[in-house]
Amino acid sequence: MLENAELVLKETWNVMGFSEEEQAERTVRLYDALGSHLQEIVNGERSLKRKYLKKIAENSKRFYELNAELEAGLPDLDDSLGLLQLDRSLKNSLKILYEEVKQRQEKLNELREREKELCDYLKEDQIAIDLQKEVPSKGDMAAIERCIQTLLVEKEYRLKTFRRLKKSLEQLMEDLEQPNKSRFEVNVLSQMEELFTLSQANLQQLNRLVDGYEQKVKENKQECLELQEKIQNMYSRLEIDPSEHLHVFGHTPSVLAKLHEEWQRLDDLKRENLSRLINQQRRQLEAMWEQCYVGEDDMQAFQPYFSDDYTEESLEAHDKEVQRLQAYYEEWKGIFMDINKRDKLWRKFIMLEEKSNDPNRLKSNRGGTLLQEEKERSRVKQELPRVERKLEDLIATWEKQQGRPFLIEGKRMNDYIVDQWHHYHQQKEQEKEKKHHVRAKQLEIESRMGTRNQSLLQKRKLPRNETMKSSKLRRIGEDSSCSSFATMHSPVRERRGVLHEFNHNTPTILASPGSKANTITFSSDNTSYSHFSEELMRRSEHEKVRSSVINAKSRTPLLAVRPTPRRPPPGLPKTPMTLPRMATRRSPRLNSGQRLSPRNLSTHWSSRRNLSTQQRSPAPAHSTTAAFRSPYHTSSRLTSTRKNKLSFLI
Repeated sequence: MLENAELVLKETWNVMGFSEEEQAERTVRLYDALGSHLQEIVNGERSLKRKYLKKIAENSKRFYELNAELEAGLPDLDDSLGLLQLDRSLKNSLKILYEEVKQRQEKLNELREREKELCDYLKEDQIAIDLQKEVPSKGDMAAIERCIQTLLVEKEYRLKTFRRLKKSLEQLMEDLEQPNKSRFEVNVLSQMEELFTLSQANLQQLNRLVDGYEQKVKENKQECLELQEKIQNMYSRLEIDPSEHLHVFGHTPSVLAKLHEEWQRLDDLKRENLSRLINQQRRQLEAMWEQCYVGEDDMQAFQPYFSDDYTEESLEAHDKEVQRLQAYYEEWKGIFMDINKRDKLWRKFIMLEEKSNDPNRLKSNRGGTLLQEEKERSRVKQELPRVERKLEDLIATWEKQQGRPFLIEGKRMNDYIVDQWHHYHQQKEQEKEKKHHVRAKQLEIESRMGTRNQSLLQKRKLPRNETMKSSKLRRIGEDSSCSSFATMHSPVRERRGVLHEFNHNTPTILASPGSKANTITFSSDNTSYSHFSEELMRRSEHEKVRSSVINAKSRTPLLAVRPTPRRPPPGLPKTPMTLPRMATRRSPRLNSGQRLSPRNLSTHWSSRRNLSTQQRSPAPAHSTTAAFRSPYHTSSRLTSTRKNKLSFLI
């Protein structure tokens, strides 16, 4: 291009007529101008290069800083790119990073504003963050978010606490019938919750306010309960009609005022009835003394009980003493219950001992009463020592805690138990001496008068038993030659003097003139044959009466007139030595088609007893009831003496 330009210039110069020297000069000037211009161009390009290098360096530094601070994770620059491409790439990367910085700044400002709002509502300090930093880090953003979340949770908790306290305050002020007084209470009870700042100080103040009102309501409630209890007790003491009782509910100041008014009215009535109220308290005090086993000395120490002054001070002293004993009993109720249990066992033991000494208990042995008494006696004897050992442990623990002896009716426990046993044995000795004295007195009377009181010698009678009577009659029938009916119709003969005079239970045979029947009567004093024979033996020894019947040593009246011992007929069961069973059994002497029920037996023997007061003719031997006839029955007759003796047993 320069060569073409030089040729064009030379042609132009030739046309114009420049000489070669002038053309050479102009060519030099041309080259100088071109060189200068090229130098300017080169310098300009070099300057541009330096400018791009500087710009790229600055942008690269900014890129790496932002990329690191924002943690954007953009890739590093490619060194193989030219300056223009590198500059363009840097511009694009920086644009992305600046956009991220802008978003973070906006989010940071929003979080800080939210945090400030919560902190102002809760009266808390904001989190400390370096605001001088151009680019907020992710850690700072996360910290602010955590702070905001914590503030939200705290706000929710405080809001719930506020609502709970507000509800309690409303109820308490309603119970106290109290209007809103302070500005603080007005703000709390306002319908707009936003007006109340949920600061720690405000909540603490609200909590103290609620606690104060709760304490006041609690005091009112306790006072109402105490007044109601006192009023009810006074109603009972004064015996006021239920229709006149005050019926109120709740514990508001108005209810409390009514209770105070009612109590004042009852207090006036109490002053008018002091004597009756003091006597009532004395009865209650006596009951507490009995429950707490208070001794005589402790009773005497309470002087108002024995005073005749009926004053309010005396009534108050009685009330305090009753309350003290009630509290003492409730505190050690376990010990007193065990003492009471032991006393019940002791009384049961004494009662069973008295029953065992009662001779009449054998007459009422129905339903296994004696066996039940024996089982109960065994249980009491086992339970009594166990309860006493338990009491010893409890009282030892009590004395160790209290540092003083535990007294039961003014005595230590061991002395209390020993005194009971001593009294028990002393009472038994007194009863024994009393019986001995009565016996000695009776013997003295007998020695003087020559008589003997049969009521003192009467043995225990067995209960009436139809089976026993039938068994006795069967034994009699086995050895007799006639029926049991025939033994009651012996011929009239004069009794022996000794037997007739002193045996009051011997039947008296009366014969009416002109009749063939005999009437047999018995004395009203019924006793056993052993008493009868014992009396005869005693009289025979004193009056020297000689009789083979009296001097015979036998257990049954039949053996007194038999030379050989009585044996049951072969094939029949032996007579048991024990009492017969109450249940009716079928006798082997009954016919196969005949059976007597207990009712029939009772009717039969009732008719037999009635025969002693009726006149009847002697029944023939063959008319004896077959049901009670021995299978070895013969027609031989008993002697008169033996028949009389059998008549006593029937």
